[in-house]
Amino acid sequence: MAKSKKKKRNAKKNYRATKKKYPFRVLNEIIQSTDLRIEASEEVSEYDLKLQSAAKKTVELMVETDNRKLDLSMDSEPILDEALSMKGVALQSKGVEEDQIIKTLTETGASYLLFEQINLLTSFGVVADVYYSKEESENLMIKAHMFMNPNNVFFDPYKALAEVSEKCFVFLDASPAKLGVPDADVDDIVRVLAVNLDAYRDKFRDELLAKL
Repeated sequence: MAKSKKKKRNAKKNYRATKKKYPFRVLNEIIQSTDLRIEASEEVSEYDLKLQSAAKKTVELMVETDNRKLDLSMDSEPILDEALSMKGVALQSKGVEEDQIIKTLTETGASYLLFEQINLLTSFGVVADVYYSKEESENLMIKAHMFMNPNNVFFDPYKALAEVSEKCFVFLDASPAKLGVPDADVDDIVRVLAVNLDAYRDKFRDELLAKL
């Protein structure tokens, strides 16, 4: 009986250790609580507004995708590429210019990654959270340090993704006929969007993980 209780306690401990710091529920709470404070004419800081904006972009992407696996966990990263591709195609169908699509996808992707990568870090016992200092960057950043090491490492996902956006979001000419589209004219050419965030992931590894 004692052994069984010990197993249950360990199971609960493990669950707490892997619990996401920023799940969907918390992001909704950030959005709603900031709106309530604005409606009540309470003071809202620039940090609060930026955090709410990041939460809104992330929640909107998750709702638009309607994929439960896009859950702000490390395992959702491959799905993020697909979700951003779908969002880009939707914007393209509305006539949005390619440069603006890339800008929107960069902001949305970085917002999602801000929360998802904090979840990743904390699941491995790293002390991490959102950080903002107007003197250092106009963007929200990740601040992280190992539990026994007080030296913080800072990482700006917005700047990092913007720096490699040309590699992560690529518009290409394609032939619908060659892609197997029925009844497509062989002379037709369309612009298709390819999304692959590996160049960003390399920066996250080299500029944050490697420095912890």
